[in-house]
Amino acid sequence: GLPPRVPKPVLLPGMPPRRRRRRGRRRGRGRGRGRYNQRRQQQPVREEQQLPTEGPRWSVVAELEAWARRLPAENRARQKSKAELVWRALSSPKALLLRVRNGSKALKKMADDAEKDDPRLAWLVEKAQEWRKAGDKTLVFVAHRPTLEWLKRALERRSTERIGIFHEHLSPERRDIEVAQFRMSDGPSMLISTECGGEGRNFQFCKRLVLFDLPWNPTVVEQRIGRLDRIGRTEPTEIVYFKPPTGLGRSVVELYEALGIFEEPVGVLEKGMRHVHKEIKKAALRPPIRDFRSDRPIGRKVFQRLVDTAKKARQTIEKAAYHELHRDPYRANMADAILDRVPPELDALTESVVRRAAERFGFEVEQQSGKSTWLIEFGSQALLDHLPGVPAGKRFLGTFDRQYAVDVETLDFFANGHPLVEGILEELEDGDRGRVGTLQIKGSEAFFGLLALYKDGPELEVVVVDGEGNRRDDLSQRFTSEPLTLERFPPEKWTSQTAWKKTIAKLAQGLPADREPKAVAAIRIRRVGSEAGDDTRGAAGKNGRKLAPERREAPAALQSRETPRETAPAGEEAPVP
Repeated sequence: GLPPRVPKPVLLPGMPPRRRRRRGRRRGRGRGRGRYNQRRQQQPVREEQQLPTEGPRWSVVAELEAWARRLPAENRARQKSKAELVWRALSSPKALLLRVRNGSKALKKMADDAEKDDPRLAWLVEKAQEWRKAGDKTLVFVAHRPTLEWLKRALERRSTERIGIFHEHLSPERRDIEVAQFRMSDGPSMLISTECGGEGRNFQFCKRLVLFDLPWNPTVVEQRIGRLDRIGRTEPTEIVYFKPPTGLGRSVVELYEALGIFEEPVGVLEKGMRHVHKEIKKAALRPPIRDFRSDRPIGRKVFQRLVDTAKKARQTIEKAAYHELHRDPYRANMADAILDRVPPELDALTESVVRRAAERFGFEVEQQSGKSTWLIEFGSQALLDHLPGVPAGKRFLGTFDRQYAVDVETLDFFANGHPLVEGILEELEDGDRGRVGTLQIKGSEAFFGLLALYKDGPELEVVVVDGEGNRRDDLSQRFTSEPLTLERFPPEKWTSQTAWKKTIAKLAQGLPADREPKAVAAIRIRRVGSEAGDDTRGAAGKNGRKLAPERREAPAALQSRETPRETAPAGEEAPVP
């Protein structure tokens, strides 16, 4: 097996001491409690390093966190923005200010103080020359490029050591040069990397990994650790992370320690930990309590539930692995039966969903030579700031065809389990996009209505209502049992109609009032056939006059004689009913 992981938490000094009025009758009790606290601190669970209490304190960063957590968040868009600001506040002042428009003087003053007195920076400065003399190589991970640039300048200025860098905006040639120089014995002893160094690069030669900030997704943390802890390594992997004294940063560290992320690989537990980053985001939306020193945003019940879920998932996987490896090992004659379980249309369906979603998210999507082969890049023009498990700037060359992926081993196989596919599916399910849309298919009857997806258990339930608000169970069955060929068309052909909002609101009244749908779509069945005719009536209206293109393509329920007053921008999705 691999050498063990060695967690090295660094305890950051906390808030300034409180000023209390001394009262004679409480002196004895105060001294006793102080000795009790000292005894507790003398029994660390891990090999923890303590920074001097007279130096820089975490309070300068905690003030930025508290500022971000006090921001209002009355809707989903603001909640997403607030969570991002809290995450950036814990990362670095530079990363935070990049996203804050027209920040106040007080905020800029807090950011300046945090830049000067961040205790994580002070600890790295203290260790830089020590690592240089020992000949150690240290890889430092940060989440954002502004953090990287600030940290590089500050370390070089204070420690007089040369620092290497690795990020997505460097050319491939420059990246190779930086890594090559880092490998040399007389090269930099420390290299700072963004998440683009979390995949595709081998840093086994490094002695330790420093997690300057902690991503809220355990999978991303595992990707960082995996740059050092990989097959072929012969020495233990030191994993340095910073443990704040309070706030959300403290809660995240304690949760990760309880989950064992710093001690054991968690790649096989991705499904058991898929809710971790969601709960951390929810905690980030909670305002800090008045006494910030004892603030723990992740509640005890949520904390224990996440730990129990991960523990149960680990036990299930270990039990299944034992059963497969020792009781019922794989044999060649089992291959056909296993492959027969894969639905024949799965590859084509995956290709359709992933490719169209990637295009909608603004990814660079280019078809390549080879069967169902595509180059997909999470580039700078993407509409998403973050995709779970996929670092910005990452590009994938792969195929959606199972057999072709076996024949050409250099290609990725885009299927369930691939980081790009999993990230896109998670964004579609939980993100702001992918929950509303428009659908059009051909059929023998003309129909316009609303389709809603509900998921209270493992199975999806489809509910379809017509223009009068009546449920159409026959169409619900059709949408779940038959493979459908969707017609592509610009959504603004519908959303630009004057009656759009009123029609959708009327249709939504036919949906169950006591349930929240996972996704909603306006649907149209376009009648075709020589006998039934076409419900669009060619290019003319009832009176024989030609209709405008936008009215000609719209369902009859949305057409109006009035000139459209509210035109939705191109590509806008239907509003949530």
